[in-house]
Amino acid sequence: MPAGSPRVRAASKWVLYRSSGGYKLESEIDNHAAGLRVMQVEELTDGLVPTSLAYEFYRTGNSAPGAVSKCDIAAAAVTCRGNSEKERTATSAPYKINGPFLIRMEGKFSQDVPWLWAGALNMAHPEKGKTSIKTLVVTGGTTVLINDLVGLAALEKLKQPGQSVTEVVPGAPVPWKFNSEEESPLELVGTETMDLNGTKVSVKHYAPVNRKGQAGFWITDSGLLIKYAMGASSSYSLANYKQYKKLVSELPVEGKASEVQ
Repeated sequence: MPAGSPRVRAASKWVLYRSSGGYKLESEIDNHAAGLRVMQVEELTDGLVPTSLAYEFYRTGNSAPGAVSKCDIAAAAVTCRGNSEKERTATSAPYKINGPFLIRMEGKFSQDVPWLWAGALNMAHPEKGKTSIKTLVVTGGTTVLINDLVGLAALEKLKQPGQSVTEVVPGAPVPWKFNSEEESPLELVGTETMDLNGTKVSVKHYAPVNRKGQAGFWITDSGLLIKYAMGASSSYSLANYKQYKKLVSELPVEGKASEVQ
């Protein structure tokens, strides 16, 4: 790679399925320690607005998750629950939140941030004027166990011959906690075209009001995020996209796959 060239790597691999009442997203996060596989699972409406968000954590070779954290979104409220190989955590009380928001589960594990932002933008529909998107930070519950699993996998990777790693779990369940943080206002910059798989597609460009030249979101009319830029030196772009249902109007449909997007 020439000096000064941007570093490019895959951040996640995802599949969007048709399901009852909308879509189901399964995104595998790539950059985790050996011995741990992380799936971000979302249930979405036809407009790609999230109705639930879950993280599933798998040990290598296991087909069943070792821990799950899931938050359901309904009636302007969020309710979280979870389970592990050893126990099921208590369901949280509904947390009321008004307006568009994205959920971030606090911890050491990576998350598919572009899909989180896409869901929030599809909630907001800021076609005219400005909108503010909140970040709902979720802690406690099974997120504590998940952080322990991530840390344990990292230690397993670093241990020397003859060394062992002991798993320590909390003595009592940790209650779910919620904290709502306000984001900078977003506004519509305009309608543009972007390259996707060698084809120009129409997108709406949204940007923070005070950072138009450094950050932004480019999303299709159907709600699919094509690019997310956090600044001049860091961005996510959709690549190797194939569709089996007409979600991006400018692109062809790939053969027959009635369930998979």
